[in-house]
Amino acid sequence: MMQPSVMEDTRPNWLPSTWVYYTVTRSNPDRKTFGRVDKYYISPEEKMYRSEKSVKEYLGMPYNSRKSVKRHASATMAMKEQKM
Repeated sequence: MMQPSVMEDTRPNWLPSTWVYYTVTRSNPDRKTFGRVDKYYISPEEKMYRSEKSVKEYLGMPYNSRKSVKRHASATMAMKEQKM
């Protein structure tokens, strides 16, 4: 079995400098998930988080998913069209 490759990646600019961030690219070519990149966030207390959302919730920062931004934009457009 092949070991996943680990790459240091560009840190997200919102992540505090006391946190560790790295990515792992899945390297088993026999799997459907081959090439997928997993993100890991490690807090100063050494607790691991797997998503931006969970880290921002822990830090008390607002989180806007791309989906919610798209939904908001299309809802805003619909409201503008109704007013016309």
